[in-house]
Amino acid sequence: MDALARLAYTPDMLATPIARLRTIGLIESLSWFVLLFIAMPVKYIPALGGNEALVQIVGPIHGGLWCLYILAIYLATRSPGLPKNIIWLALACTFLPFPIPLLILDPKLKAHEQSLAEDAGVEDPPAEEPAKEAPQPGFSRINRQPNQPANPGKDRVNYDPSNN
Repeated sequence: MDALARLAYTPDMLATPIARLRTIGLIESLSWFVLLFIAMPVKYIPALGGNEALVQIVGPIHGGLWCLYILAIYLATRSPGLPKNIIWLALACTFLPFPIPLLILDPKLKAHEQSLAEDAGVEDPPAEEPAKEAPQPGFSRINRQPNQPANPGKDRVNYDPSNN
């Protein structure tokens, strides 16, 4: 699954508002999965321990991530050309179980992000010029002798640096 492959961090995961929405959506979906299918059964099924400590830990984490997801949706609405139906779908996905947002919303966001990159005409950056060599200590940049002044004067034909 493409969305699960995104768990490995790459610098472009947070480069644009759409990329941030996709990344935060993935993390928020995973936190809801942990809350619903791990923490809640541990709390309510006595055979699993009946302990609510895990819910008290995972619940606030999921709540904070949900708030971040809503903020990411808001920031993504400012992205150029993002269709309103994708925004409404992103909001609806906050109430859907774990895999549905990843299977429905993520491919639409990825397609929109790629269309924005194509419209912008993203090209490879130009190659950098090779670094120039630093001048040797005591020598000038135009191969004069050591300690020779920068402008010896045009009227001097036989210049001797010891006659200063």
